[in-house]
Amino acid sequence: MGTISLWVQNLKQALRNLRSHGWQAGISATGLAVGIVCLTFSLNWLWTETNYDYFRPDYKDLYLVQHDDTAYLTHLNTYTSPYMPLPAVMQLDSLLEGEAEVGIFGMTVKPQIYPDGREEAYFYASGLYSFPGMVSALGLTVLSGDPEKALATPGHVVLTESLARKIFGKTDVVGQTFEASAYRLSDWLTVGAVVADNEGDSHWNYEMLLPPNVQEWEWGWE
Repeated sequence: MGTISLWVQNLKQALRNLRSHGWQAGISATGLAVGIVCLTFSLNWLWTETNYDYFRPDYKDLYLVQHDDTAYLTHLNTYTSPYMPLPAVMQLDSLLEGEAEVGIFGMTVKPQIYPDGREEAYFYASGLYSFPGMVSALGLTVLSGDPEKALATPGHVVLTESLARKIFGKTDVVGQTFEASAYRLSDWLTVGAVVADNEGDSHWNYEMLLPPNVQEWEWGWE
């Protein structure tokens, strides 16, 4: 009974304090709530930023390098090319001298896909230009075909399982073709491989992987 009486006494005291200092209690409670919310968001942000691509092999050794060149952006306005200049990539690769592999040099693109050649039924898919060497770094689960060979062959693509189903209604589609429209893409693309969907928090979100398809005139850029 002594313990219960003490609880009742403390509750009465708390109610008296609320009546006499209600505004102070309100400010304290609001501050505590805001602090808890901010801490929760901060911890969530920290976890997300430090765990990108955690599901990929050796993800701690993966580094995202971004290129920002105002002179090149002027060039972008003229030619509408959304890619990092090839010479910058080749220079980075040579400076590393085999210590690391430069895998991706293109940004994500949104090609129009025409299933069964019906232009009125087109939809957009997320594509990522990638070097063949990035197959191991991306940690692809191959369902059929050869992703490295596909990314080394112009006009071939690697589809995720969900995109293959969306285009063809099935996943066993290696060797089949479909119509697409985007800068640097052939009008008709051949499926070179099908991989499992890209899931998890990742810097590289894609539904299809595309060969770099570097043009001959680009090799002379300074």
